[in-house]
Amino acid sequence: MVPVAPPLAIVLRSLSQLHGAGVGWPEALHTSLGRRGAPGESGDAWDGAIAAVRAGSPLSVALCDLVPAVDRAGIRAAESSGRMEELLARLARRHEELDRRRLAERGTLAYPVFMAHLVAFIAMIPDLFVGNTVRALFWALSILVPTHLFLWSRRRLRRADESGEAVSGWLASLRTKAAVEEADARSLTALAWLHEAGVPPLESLPLAAASGHGGRVSADLVDAYNEVSAGRPIHGAWSRIPSDLRSALVTGETTGRLGEACERSARSLDESAAHRREVAFARLKPITVLVLGIFVGYRVISYYAYMINSAMSLR
Repeated sequence: MVPVAPPLAIVLRSLSQLHGAGVGWPEALHTSLGRRGAPGESGDAWDGAIAAVRAGSPLSVALCDLVPAVDRAGIRAAESSGRMEELLARLARRHEELDRRRLAERGTLAYPVFMAHLVAFIAMIPDLFVGNTVRALFWALSILVPTHLFLWSRRRLRRADESGEAVSGWLASLRTKAAVEEADARSLTALAWLHEAGVPPLESLPLAAASGHGGRVSADLVDAYNEVSAGRPIHGAWSRIPSDLRSALVTGETTGRLGEACERSARSLDESAAHRREVAFARLKPITVLVLGIFVGYRVISYYAYMINSAMSLR
């Protein structure tokens, strides 16, 4: 049986502490994962990472397929700057905050999802009572299918953005403004780390772009790579981001303080995204009650209309 790896926040924090204590990467990874047997016995991707660092690969390369793109950027910056312990701890805090936010979101979504299932069950009862199973299933699925499609699309988009995977047009159109702002913040945070660590632009720009897949900054950084390859500055590629953000980044680059400008802009975007989510979740409960109330009202009227029409047809 392949063991389940601990949450990334725990792994990264443990790696930070073990690295600070002078433990080598193979042993640090093995210990952080809570493995008891000899390395290589589990046969999973983490054992492949342990083997890779033992063979001399950098940690950022060994963990390439195991951590989100923003973590790879942070680790690469740490390798270049020598601030590995600090940046691993910072990445661990990011994951802890993300885990808390997702837990709170699941708690907020629990009520609407429960109500949707309850109303779907209630909507079936009248038709089940008269033996019309097909019509009962139709009413239940008319609620359950949109509910589970919404939940699936959220999970699918989150996984795609973390891994840098492209998604179809209709699915990409479901990204909220908060999700786009968070993606922009990840790209800018990664660019700040890499820039401050002295990683060359032709290496840092693709890493930063992958960190915020699905965002506006990510798309602009792809163009920025072409600008830098042609010997031009990065600011010529800023075309999709808002004007205030563009102004801050251009000023930061021209004054030699691009890293600081990226960090300030990332914090501003994170705060804006958090506010948008709070407003959306505050509105979710009353909207759910209103929509389901309308559905129940329509269901009651349609049922009685159906019964009256059936009675009339028997005359």
